[in-house]
Amino acid sequence: MYKKIMQEAINQDKLAIFIGSGVSKNSNLPDWGELIESLKKELNINETDYLKIAQLYYLAVGEVTYFQNIRRYFDIKSEPNSIHKYIFDLKPKYIITTNWDTLLEQYTNTIFTKYKVVSSDKDLVSSNIDKMIIKMHGDFNSEKFVFKEDDYINYSKNFPLIENFIKSILSTHTIIFIGYSYSDINLKYIFNWIQNNSSLQPPMFYFTFDKNEYQEKYLQNFKITTIVIPEYDKKGDYKYRLERFLDELNGFVNKKEVIQIVGNTDINDIKTVENILNFIYDNLKILEKQNFILKEQISELLKECNFEYHNKQTFLYFYKDELTYGYHKSSKGYRKIYNLFLEFLLKKEEIFKCADDSDVKKIEKILNKIFFILINADINGIIVKKELNKFWPYEISSKCNKTNFVKFKSLFQDDFGLLESNETILDFQYNIFSLYHQREYKKAYSLNKKLLTKCFENDDYLNLLFAFFNHNELIWKIKNNVIYDEKFKNDVSETWAYSLEKYDIEEKFFELPLEIRKQLKALKKVLTFDFLNDLYIKIDNEYQKKKEQEKNIRDDKGGFLDSNVDRFYIWQKELVLFYLRNMLLIDTNFRYRQIHKKLLEIELIRGLTFKEIKFDTYQLYAYIHFIDKKEFKNLFIKFVNDDMYKSKLIIDIKIQNWLFKLLENNYKLYKNTKTSFNFNKNDELSNIIFLFSIIKIDDVIKKQLIEQFIKMIEEYNANLDLYESIGEFFSIQYKLFNLEIDAKNINKFYSMIIEKLLKYLNMQEINVWFHRAFESGYFDISYTIKEEVFDNLELVRKFIDKISNLNETEQIKISLSFLFGLYKISKNKTKEIIKKYLINLHNIVERIDIKLHLFILYVLNEILEFDLQTLKKDLEKYKQYLLNNNEFFYFGTIKYNLSNLIKKFNIDDKEILEINQKLHDINLDKDMKGMFFI
Repeated sequence: MYKKIMQEAINQDKLAIFIGSGVSKNSNLPDWGELIESLKKELNINETDYLKIAQLYYLAVGEVTYFQNIRRYFDIKSEPNSIHKYIFDLKPKYIITTNWDTLLEQYTNTIFTKYKVVSSDKDLVSSNIDKMIIKMHGDFNSEKFVFKEDDYINYSKNFPLIENFIKSILSTHTIIFIGYSYSDINLKYIFNWIQNNSSLQPPMFYFTFDKNEYQEKYLQNFKITTIVIPEYDKKGDYKYRLERFLDELNGFVNKKEVIQIVGNTDINDIKTVENILNFIYDNLKILEKQNFILKEQISELLKECNFEYHNKQTFLYFYKDELTYGYHKSSKGYRKIYNLFLEFLLKKEEIFKCADDSDVKKIEKILNKIFFILINADINGIIVKKELNKFWPYEISSKCNKTNFVKFKSLFQDDFGLLESNETILDFQYNIFSLYHQREYKKAYSLNKKLLTKCFENDDYLNLLFAFFNHNELIWKIKNNVIYDEKFKNDVSETWAYSLEKYDIEEKFFELPLEIRKQLKALKKVLTFDFLNDLYIKIDNEYQKKKEQEKNIRDDKGGFLDSNVDRFYIWQKELVLFYLRNMLLIDTNFRYRQIHKKLLEIELIRGLTFKEIKFDTYQLYAYIHFIDKKEFKNLFIKFVNDDMYKSKLIIDIKIQNWLFKLLENNYKLYKNTKTSFNFNKNDELSNIIFLFSIIKIDDVIKKQLIEQFIKMIEEYNANLDLYESIGEFFSIQYKLFNLEIDAKNINKFYSMIIEKLLKYLNMQEINVWFHRAFESGYFDISYTIKEEVFDNLELVRKFIDKISNLNETEQIKISLSFLFGLYKISKNKTKEIIKKYLINLHNIVERIDIKLHLFILYVLNEILEFDLQTLKKDLEKYKQYLLNNNEFFYFGTIKYNLSNLIKKFNIDDKEILEINQKLHDINLDKDMKGMFFI
């Protein structure tokens, strides 16, 4: 029992060891009794009171001689002994000694471990190191040391700070006494301090070689437990006994000989099984509160293990005989325990048959706790047997339910509704995460401050670190938005924003208890971005290999691209779940986003050799959220215009439904945000829409999408990027899959666009982005329907009346970007009124390039009749126009449509054919002036 208490004290950095003269005696220095006997002999007295003897000696020889003789008595060449090593191996925070020698300091110099030596109050005041060697009786280097009766009487006066400091240690630390006899006068003074101190006392242990029932009861009176050091068949060899005892103690508390913790190694013994499972669980249990766990955290805590990846699943593998990097003294013990654990998993049913029901329930409970932690690290099984490239796993996914926090599902759909209360830490985290995504940064910051307090008060160090991280990210958002976002400035003062200070996570981490730091070392690497930087280097190395393979394939040299697929997928899934389930505000981190971009690039390179590429929701979530829209489009556009790219992007109906839900929720967030500085949501919306544009969509979802786009354009004044994305969706879907829209939605779409434009022209709704999108042709989707279906005469008449009052340039823009397409799908009198307007516009236009463009376009679409002479006349004028102007606004369209006109009407006129050829020979990248028609 005492070993576990000491282990816990070491883990919490709360161990203090008092060292008496018995330890120094093993380095050939005299102990207390030997020194007193020497003084008695010199004084020739029979006194038994040690303190009085020292006092009498001082009075007999005087102060100078007294100090000289005592120093001379200890002027013996001595070196630290092996017991010093075992004491320091226990990693005590404080070593308190009544000895005057320098053996402890000498030993710290050999192991390069920094302890502050305190032998006077002055040393204590100037100390800037946590770990200390406190020489409570001073030493020969200080102004005074404690030995005679007056020294003890005046101790409080001469060492007031040291006395109070030691008393505080006695109240707060687990204490061990080593090297003191039962009769040691120093112990009595320390016991007196203990008795007069607080009634609340931490555990204290007195190590002795001899069992003495009466002395033990005496120590119990001070709440001190006596530990008798075993004889080990060498009763008289005190040094050997103490060394071996301390070595065994070290093996337990520092887990150097972990197999001792298990005891009996018979796996059929249910107690052995319980010990093994408790050992594994004790190592992992700090992660129970973490909603998703990185595999690196698991391997850091368990040690002597690794992971195998197969079919996009992860399996935990415990090392057996392999020589691995980092193999050390404790590795053998760990491996022995894990081999016993694997043996138990293989024989579990057989073992349970022979055990009591109560024992089975107890074992199942511990096992499920272990499985729960492993499942939250997305580990699917434990490898119980392995041969060459084959392995046999013990599946755990079905053995234990995953976390039932239902809100994780809504987070994965970007549904950020708030919970009504903040009762639990999980509630706090969810609401902070939701407020962040709603762009309510100030509210999120305030709530996170409360969470910091809650975690701190509950000693929840793991979630405290998460809250520190989110605190820093929220401050970055607040300061960034107060600079760039006018709306945000209305709610947040710049003075307050700039007064906010970030926490140094590295510094905060090292303020945690020692054992917590050990357990959360891997998490610290994530929160300080060391983990992400290391992972990026690994992924980038793989990416460079894939790029070389891609080059070989494109150069027709062959190549194989399917290595490490499982690992790439698992890395990405792990990062997404770590971000979402722990509700970390890491989405804008540059390195985090870079990793996801590289992983997408690797996946897309594989598309050169596969007929299909399929992404699941974890991958798509990462690509949509963590790659900006420009890069996203540049990467995925290869599905549209890369001739060597043979793959088709396949997304099943279930994932399409999830994508549509994601679109709806991101639109709500985008629409309801209170800040104008909202680029991320804009990126996410654009990415979702572009993704839909390049896949074959289920008919039901396609109809929902079109209705959603109509709703988005109708009810919200979006920005140009969003309008462009919607326009591209129709265009690419038509190109790849011959998209057709039903008459009902066509009528609804065009009526809505006309009404919005009328509001804009009447100054009822000012949206410059909508007008820009309109002029850019994003709302012309006439190519998606073959029939003439649009019929809204009154609305069109109102629209034409309005635009007829605009200047010529505006009318041309509206006609070419929208009205001409509307004409093609209109019917009855609606078509006639549009035709009449378009012809009239052609008649009043004076610029020859526009006139020619309209003429060819109208003839091709039977608005005007074909007239060869008119065409020749306009082409001649256009030739002169090109010679005298550097403007080529409609050059490409005229060139393209003229070729179509020649084909349609079988034109064989030599002049027209010659002009057509020369138009196709022109390179607009060069200066055309003086070169045209030479």
